[in-house]
Amino acid sequence: RGVLPVGNSTELLEKALKDHTSNIDVYASATKVLFKDDPFGISTLQALSPLERMKNQNQIVVPHLCWGGWLDAATARTVLTRFELFGNIPQIAIIGPWNHEMNTNCSLFKKGNLDPLEKVQFELIARFFHSALVMQAPITENVLYYYTMGVEEWRKTSTWPIVKEQTIFYFGKSMNLEDTKPTTETELAEFKVDYSATTTKTNRWYTQLLRPLHYSDPPRLTVPTEITGSPKLELIMSSSIPDTNIFVYLEAESPSGFVHYITEGMKRSIHGTDSMLSVDKREITPDHPFHVKITLLPTSIVLPAGYCLRIALAGSDADTFVSKIGDCQWKIFAGSLISLPIVQ
Repeated sequence: RGVLPVGNSTELLEKALKDHTSNIDVYASATKVLFKDDPFGISTLQALSPLERMKNQNQIVVPHLCWGGWLDAATARTVLTRFELFGNIPQIAIIGPWNHEMNTNCSLFKKGNLDPLEKVQFELIARFFHSALVMQAPITENVLYYYTMGVEEWRKTSTWPIVKEQTIFYFGKSMNLEDTKPTTETELAEFKVDYSATTTKTNRWYTQLLRPLHYSDPPRLTVPTEITGSPKLELIMSSSIPDTNIFVYLEAESPSGFVHYITEGMKRSIHGTDSMLSVDKREITPDHPFHVKITLLPTSIVLPAGYCLRIALAGSDADTFVSKIGDCQWKIFAGSLISLPIVQ
């Protein structure tokens, strides 16, 4: 339907549209970006990042009100990164179980009722700006309010991460998760990447699952178990092609066998580090083992007793991400592990 004109005249609208004819094609430009410092229009994604700009402007103490959702793309990670890096800036950070519009409760175990209601959300935003701009009394605190799914409750903290030392599980020979570190880097599994694998168009990126390889923790949880923070995968693998996408999913299997999606992470094998800079591009030798570290998107959830954890690996999410098409065979080696921020 396009942009509505101001008033009854279309003259201003026509002029505005003409002024924007030289705008970059965002999608076309984004498809050419492999690294953060690659050209994106007349700049780079790195240069455009608000976080990058804030790193050089620590003297600015304008108060922030930041909202995100555990199941809304990567907004929770953005909120937490800001909260961790800029503790000198007064801010209220809020992470709920919402979709992007924050009008639907996406908690894995309790759908329906929105907490807080949309009306209350807008009241909180209005109160923040009224205090800062009208009353000239901006906030001075640095606090994070986050929702924990499973127990369906709001919690408050002034520090993040909550868990300082994560619990490690190693990939085992029987497609299981073990707490004992292997002594040799032997091959554990081999599979062909299925480029039709997808999480469909109802995932966190469109606001499970066909998976070719699973690792699970057979012993059922004997007590409710809380995971709050960012799980981390360290994978030792080989690929028959020099460039492959790697997706990892943290899941929970109920006693009846139903699988709940919890969170996910992904990385392209050419990205040797989390910097995503071209200088750190990694050359992969086909069929030779290499290490991949993937930090999964953060979550906060309490799993009931009787559930067990699962790790799912894939080389494609066809409906959401462009995959490197080409016959690809993976091998997974002992020493691969997942570390979980389990609250003791």
